[in-house]
Order: sequence, then C-alpha cells, then structure tokens
Amino acid sequence: MTVEQTVMANGRWSLQVVDDAPVSITDRLRDPFSLLKVFAGRWPVPQISGVTPLYTGLWLRSSDRTSCEGAGPCILLGGAGTPSNAAYYVSQGSAWGPYFAVPATATLDGWVSNIVGKNGIRKGTVGAVSGTHAIYANPTTARDWLDNWIVPQFGVEYRVTPALKLDVGTIAQLYGTTAKAVVNVPGDSGPDPGSLPGLTASRLDAELDYTDWRNRVLNDWSDGTNVGRYDTGIPSGASAPFALPGGDVLEWAECHDGAPSSSAAQTGAGWLLAAHLQPSRQIDVEVNDPDLGGIAPTLVGAYLDVYDPRRNLYDLSNPVTHRGRLIYPAKVRCMGATWPIRQGMGVYLDDTGNGGVITDITDYVAWEEPSLTLTVGSLPVGLDGRRRTVSA
Repeated sequence: MTVEQTVMANGRWSLQVVDDAPVSITDRLRDPFSLLKVFAGRWPVPQISGVTPLYTGLWLRSSDRTSCEGAGPCILLGGAGTPSNAAYYVSQGSAWGPYFAVPATATLDGWVSNIVGKNGIRKGTVGAVSGTHAIYANPTTARDWLDNWIVPQFGVEYRVTPALKLDVGTIAQLYGTTAKAVVNVPGDSGPDPGSLPGLTASRLDAELDYTDWRNRVLNDWSDGTNVGRYDTGIPSGASAPFALPGGDVLEWAECHDGAPSSSAAQTGAGWLLAAHLQPSRQIDVEVNDPDLGGIAPTLVGAYLDVYDPRRNLYDLSNPVTHRGRLIYPAKVRCMGATWPIRQGMGVYLDDTGNGGVITDITDYVAWEEPSLTLTVGSLPVGLDGRRRTVSA
C-alpha cells in the first residue's frame, strides 16, 4: 500500500490485500466513499474514534477483489461553496458576466468559516493574517474559492488534516520555519547525534524547469461602465536577467481578462508575475529506511535541510551538525511525499457514514518495502496562474 501526498492537492493512495483474504475483508474494498484511516499503531475498533490518524483518504475505485484506491482528504473540498456573506449579481451592460460583490469585512477567518461544513470538513487552524479582501468571481466549489481567490489574495496556503480539519495560514503558521529533518548525500553513514531525524538518500535527482516562466502580465478589466488593461511591463535588473543573442531582452508574456476593476487587475497581475518569475526547481529524493515510522506524513509542507554540494544544494549561512560532522545544507520545502504503509501501522476502512461499519483490515494488508520518496523545492505554477497539482 502506497500513499502519495502533495501540498494543496488531492494526492492518492492504493491498497492491496493478500490473495487469501476472507470475503468479509474483500467485500469492504468495494464500499464506495468509505474512508481509509491509517494509524501509527493498531487499536481496537471501538477506540479509534479517539485517536488521530496519520492519514485519511476517500475510496474512489476498486479494480479487482483484492485492491482499491482513492484520493486524499483535499478531494472533500469539492462541495458547492457559495459563502453566505457574498451577494451575487450580474453586471448590467457588460459582457464580462456575473461576479460576486462581497462586504469589505471579508477577513481570512470569515472566508474560511463560510466554506466549511460540507463533506465532513470543519474549520481547523486559521492563521492571523491581517487585512480584508473582496472576492469578485463565480467559483463553484470550496476548492475554487481557496485555489483561485483566498490563496492568492491573502498569500496563504491550506491543508486538510487527517482529522478532516481545514487549516489555512501562511507557510510559517502551518508548518513552521525550521527544518524537520536532514537529508544527506548518498554514501554517508554513522550515528546521528543531532536533534533532527537524519535521512540518507539512496537517490537524489535535481530538476530546473523554466517551462512556465513569464516576465510580463497583461490583465484586462471591466467594471460594467469602463474597460481597461493593466500591464506589469518587464521588470528590470536582476528580476529579468535573460536576453537573446543580438541584445534583445527575452519577453514572455501572459494575458488574462475578466477582472472587475482596475485595482483588481493590478493586484492579480502582480501576483501572477511574482509567481511566474521563479522557475520550478524540483528535487526528488529517495530514502530507504526501515525505521521511517510515522515521520513521512509530517514532512509534507515542512522545511528540510538537504545537503549535496555536487548539485549546489548547500548554504554556507546554515551550519548543521549531522552524523558527527558540520555540514551546510540548503533549507528547502518538502512539497510532496510518496510513502509506504509499513508493517506495524493500523489500517482501517470506515463506512459508518453509509450505514456500514469500521473494519480492521491490518492483518490482511500486503505490506510495502520501507522506502520514501520526497519532492522538495518550489511548487510549479501552471499557465493559468494556478499551482500544478497531483490529483487522483
């Protein structure tokens, strides 16, 4: 059984039981929209309601009698989400279509409070982010509100916890600013006297991707009476370092329309430009460690210290004592992880929402080898300005 997690994405999971599993177990692999719950240890069924899982997923499909698969808890944000404090109207005399006019008191906490409450999602931790923002759009789901408006307007991220709580806040508020683990170069060994868990990479691949890079954004707007265009222009100096042979500055523009006002067009264009000026730098790290335990789910979204000078993964301002020697790792975020359900964990299928029962399938799970793959670096941005995600 393998779990794939990605920041602000559905992710996915797959479950395989042994061929000789009884019918009472294999029948449970075909219960639509039951919840998969994975715990750090095994608990009697009556007690698991009081224990927080390491991971919760939603059943989506079964391909044969011994397997099933699904998505992570973010998929439950698919419920229709029209916040109660938003007034809907159609702009008269304009071809730009409908949009929401919202009160000036739309704080982050206010928005989050109005998009939870469906599909078992409840409000979790909401960071203290100052300011209010008006949202002009016609999103259809809670996920649309988060991805297209709340995240870029407030400069925040979100996650759905295994307890099905929606947390929204800055990176520091959700994950902290200090590294949670050290990932070292292949071949290093020895005891780890440091305070951080030490993961020795068996493979480390680094990718630098400018496919979605842009250095100019044009954003058209209409308020129902007037129309216009906001143009960021091309940043100068270090922000736009690329030129072609012959001296022409490399210009790669992106155009958008539909903003409801001049100020909204300027805000949106500025955010898009900032997102696209940075390349996608993705590093895949594979770790083989039989003692990974429950650390893997806690690393997604958090910072890691990654050290490999051969790939320029170092920072001379970040000294860390690791495995008895001083190293200077680069501090980067873990944007995703693929990890196995290993022997010693507890695995359950919860169908109580559909009139079924909670079934302990731990004894019949086909266990995976204890390997972990981490994706660290920046989260890629698509051509539409949204972060590229991995969904089931």
